[in-house]
Formats: sequence, C-alpha cells, structure tokens
Amino acid sequence: MVVKHSTELMEWFCGYVKLPSDHPYAKLTKKRSWTDLGFMLWKARKKLGRKPKSCRRYMHTGYDKMDIEVHGGLTFSEYYNEPKGIFPIGAWIGWDYLHLGDAMYMQEKDIAPKDLKMYREIMKMQARYPLTIPEKRWTGKEVERECKKVINQLLKV
Repeated sequence: MVVKHSTELMEWFCGYVKLPSDHPYAKLTKKRSWTDLGFMLWKARKKLGRKPKSCRRYMHTGYDKMDIEVHGGLTFSEYYNEPKGIFPIGAWIGWDYLHLGDAMYMQEKDIAPKDLKMYREIMKMQARYPLTIPEKRWTGKEVERECKKVINQLLKV
C-alpha cells in the first residue's frame, strides 16, 4: 500500500505491506521491548561532571529483527486486532521517504496562498545551509515498485 502524507508545506510517501498471518515476521509485529537509554546517558553525564538530565526510554520494535532491504530501512511494524485508520486487521510493516536526501517540501506551485510566506522563509533558510547531496522527489510508482520488492523478499523468508 502506498500512502502520501502531507502537511501545509511538506509531503512524503510511505510504503506499507500487510504480512500473511502465518508469516514468520508476523509475530514480530507484536514485539515490544524497552531499553533505558536515558539511564546510560545520565551515568555518562555524571561521570563527565555534567548535570544529569532526566531519563528517557527508547522503544525497540519487531522490525529490528526483520531482514528486509528497503529505502531507509523499515520504520514501522504493528499488529492491529481491529481496523485502525487506513489499516485493516493484521500484521503490517512499513517505511518512509522522509530521510536525508529525500525531497520533503512541496513545490511552490502546490502551496496554498495562505502558507506561501512561511514556505518562502523556510526556503531562504534552507538555501543558506544547502545539502551536499541532491534531494530526490519520490513518485507513487517508485514507492509501489519498492513495495513489490519488499513482497518478493518476504516470499523468500
């Protein structure tokens, strides 16, 4: 499934694939574990003589264990017991096209008149700090091809 997300100034694609319920990766979409990275940072700051900051936790999800090659890597896995938003019941994996080098801002011709001033200010700031790599503006067809590539990889697991 190819989904185009957008805000007033940005737009990007995400690719999602529903896993068959008997696929080995389907059970991984239910996996959740927490690592207290904040405590490690707190200890390091204290050791360096700096004021410790509050602890934060980071959630690892099942996609960390899935051997899937896709643009930017998997960034989503979830199991839904009931339909939620665009997702029917089942196990889902996904990835996004909002990484460094991915064009994320809309083109000026697509910006609503009320948002043009803000858009132009952002473009001025971005021009002061240009990327050293070219940005790629992905198309729905390209994301669809990536979805098919992921499905072919899943069939080999």
